[in-house]
This record gives sequence, structure tokens and C-alpha cells, in this order.
Amino acid sequence: MMVVGLKGTSNGRSCEQHTCCGSCIQVGDLLHFKIGVVQHGDGMVETVVKAILIWGGTKTCTVGFALRHIAVVERKCGLIAKHFAQIIELYDLYESASKKAKTDRNQGMASYCLLKDIPSQE
Repeated sequence: MMVVGLKGTSNGRSCEQHTCCGSCIQVGDLLHFKIGVVQHGDGMVETVVKAILIWGGTKTCTVGFALRHIAVVERKCGLIAKHFAQIIELYDLYESASKKAKTDRNQGMASYCLLKDIPSQE
């Protein structure tokens, strides 16, 4: 699963501490997902799933968004809202031209693992 928009600064992705909140994301960081609404420049309103950074046990900045199709599923039957996830890879760190193009097209991308999906060690 992916979080997109890490390099964007609109729709709550900048704060007093960060010009671009998603630029501070690292592998291993924790996120919390929350349903939200954003308004685009053309006046269109969209339901989204915000990815909020957990820092020191506290919810801090909105760093990006779950993919659009996740927000559609979330409205119908729920999937990730209110769950926690851990960043497992950042696409900016790849040397692959196709992955760099994909992250540029999506304003920064990272993949994550929902914490509820982690198998228990026996």
C-alpha cells in the first residue's frame, strides 16, 4: 500500500515547523490514518484518507494521503481509517528511473505496512 503527496505543501501538509511536512518522513516512521476532506483550487471537494505522522507518541503533521481508491473503499466499508502503519520504503531512495518517475508524478511516495497486518512471532 502507498502513501502519496509527501512532497506537496497544500491541504494541511505544511506547518510552523516544516515547509513540507512529508519531507521529514523516514523508513520506520509511524503513521495514523484519518478520514478528511480537502478542497481543490477549482472548488471541488474530495473525501480523502490523511496520513498523519506519529512523533514521540503524539499525532503531529499530515504528511500525505492514501491512494484515492482507498478513500472510496473507506466510505463504503472501512479499511484503514483509525489504523496505524509503519513506513517500509521511500521511493525517492531508489535509483530506478521508473520508480523516480512514479514518485515525481505523485508528489512523493512511500509504501507502508498496516500494524494490524504484522504477523505475530511464535
